[in-house]
Amino acid sequence: MNEIITFHLSWPPTVNHWHNPMKMGNHVRIIKGKKAREYEKLACQEMLVLGLDNKMIKEDLEVWLELHPPTRRKTDIDNRTKGIFDSLSAARFWEDDCQVKKLHIEMKDVIKGGKVVVKVAKLDGAPRVQSASEGKS
Repeated sequence: MNEIITFHLSWPPTVNHWHNPMKMGNHVRIIKGKKAREYEKLACQEMLVLGLDNKMIKEDLEVWLELHPPTRRKTDIDNRTKGIFDSLSAARFWEDDCQVKKLHIEMKDVIKGGKVVVKVAKLDGAPRVQSASEGKS
């Protein structure tokens, strides 16, 4: 088994706050919402302090997320992943979140302020998923 990198991040905003439509003339443009920008900046700072920024991992990955919400309020388990993954990409921890080939998410106990425990391991010899365009000769 490969080394597992384990670290904690702050509680992310829901995916519902990640992108906001903005009307620009006759067009609608999707921009990153304020809460998303703030979280991404915070997560990048956290990764810098941990010495995990600019790792630029290139291999396929397996990721475990332990979500510790800040309150007992109902939350969808899949609504936090985008913020976490986009922030890890922005921190240049990995090249792109499409490298995550296995994902495990678990809702855990409430912790004041909330937090996410992230565990990342490189996949050994795992076949890369071939896109439809790559398969054509």
